[in-house]
Amino acid sequence: SKNSMKGGWMKAVGFGETRMKGNIMYVNSPTGYENLFFKTMNLFKNVGDFYDYNYVIKTDDDALLCVNKYLKETERLEEEKQLFAYVGSFIKCGHIYHDPRDQWYDPSFQRNGGNHLNCYPPYMAGLGYMLGRELIDSIKHSTWSKITMEDAAIGILTFGMKRFFVDVNGHKAFVHPLRKFKPWVNGNNVQDILQCYSQTQRLHNPTPWKSLPNL
Repeated sequence: SKNSMKGGWMKAVGFGETRMKGNIMYVNSPTGYENLFFKTMNLFKNVGDFYDYNYVIKTDDDALLCVNKYLKETERLEEEKQLFAYVGSFIKCGHIYHDPRDQWYDPSFQRNGGNHLNCYPPYMAGLGYMLGRELIDSIKHSTWSKITMEDAAIGILTFGMKRFFVDVNGHKAFVHPLRKFKPWVNGNNVQDILQCYSQTQRLHNPTPWKSLPNL
């Protein structure tokens, strides 16, 4: 039977089949940043086997999202559009690094047409974005793997599809990086951070990433 819990977690393992242990979903994927897109796509492909869901959120392990604000902003859409929502911090023209010495240089994307572009198509920043179920269903069977930058890749995969951007930047919807206690959005302060954590905790009882058990 499918998990009826309000939230769960995903962790990549390099062996075996995708499976659940408690509220953690383990996907069959190599670890490492260079495989983040592959891990994320495996999550999208398999999450429906274990959860009845309307939305999936991908977030960094050092970011704290105010999930209720993501949902509140999505609810501003007409109801028939909400499951096609693409929610996060909107990047209209993400810089493409062409220098192989740069940390964010993406050789796979460069070899497959990226060397002719100045910026990525619009996408939501990888620190925390949310996709509606209908949008996930549209991309989950894609076999495209020509990019390492996972957040930009989601923007490319959904380009031209029925999608509705919801930009939460400026709504104090996240802080990042959490371990340095520095807010991503200007104007956040300690009170905002604690309020965000309190609201988020009530929604899905978050588990610190570092404490997720191995199989």
